[in-house]
Amino acid sequence: MKILSTPLHITGFWRCHITEDPITSGSTGAGLLLKPRAQVHGIIESRKWELLVNRVPVNMPPVNKALKIAEEKFQLERRGKIFLKTPAPIGAGYAISAASTILAVISALVFNNVKFTIEGAARIAHIAEVEERSGLGDVISMVYGGPLEIRVRPGAPGIGYVERIPVFDDVLALCFDMGKYDTRRMLEELESRINIVGKPLPFMLVENPSLRRFLELSEKFSLELGFLEEGLARQIKKIKGVVGLYVKKGVLVVIADRSYSRSVKTEVEEITGIKGRIFELDCDGVKWG
Repeated sequence: MKILSTPLHITGFWRCHITEDPITSGSTGAGLLLKPRAQVHGIIESRKWELLVNRVPVNMPPVNKALKIAEEKFQLERRGKIFLKTPAPIGAGYAISAASTILAVISALVFNNVKFTIEGAARIAHIAEVEERSGLGDVISMVYGGPLEIRVRPGAPGIGYVERIPVFDDVLALCFDMGKYDTRRMLEELESRINIVGKPLPFMLVENPSLRRFLELSEKFSLELGFLEEGLARQIKKIKGVVGLYVKKGVLVVIADRSYSRSVKTEVEEITGIKGRIFELDCDGVKWG
């Protein structure tokens, strides 16, 4: 099969919308789509479904649930080992769970020669993500692409609504993995606070849809949720070439002018003691190629 891929997604702020139906559940908010992407490089027939991420077998509840839904819905007869490559770790805040779930469902349908739409396959992934509380707005963001997206109506692809904002700044995203924070646990501990802080922010971004406004609002959200320490934010913002920063779960995102990105990365590594990763902003959603 051709290489199937999806951008990574690091949301900057959000508000949870949970209804009785996972199709209409989701989040409003905004985030950046990044590359290198998560990719499926192949699938080999097997007696059971198995996901290998960077050659290591991984058990992901939303992937398992999504494949089960797909099997029941489409009466799939073949199963296989799905080989997925990702440029970032699971559980840090890059939405690897959502990426894996989308890619696994589409791979399974292609492997079984099933006719489908991307939105239809992604709805299955969205249902699994919501039911497992592993993500609320990542799937719809990944389907439609970026580079900067605003989720103005919650729900699965085809139900929710995403506005895509062009970014003309020549920037790179420098990401630093500070730790892991399980999404289910985060929602259990912080959902009420997230909803209070995150409620007005999408509307504020719609009024001034730009990368810099997104970063201002995302930093505010990160500070108020306790994801980002004020002292660290002050230190990093003093570095020449830094455009803005925020933290999603365990990943620190620093947006820097491309021409200064190497020096910014080095200085943030010295401040944090954490080796950084370099990402480009990605305009495309899920695609083959």
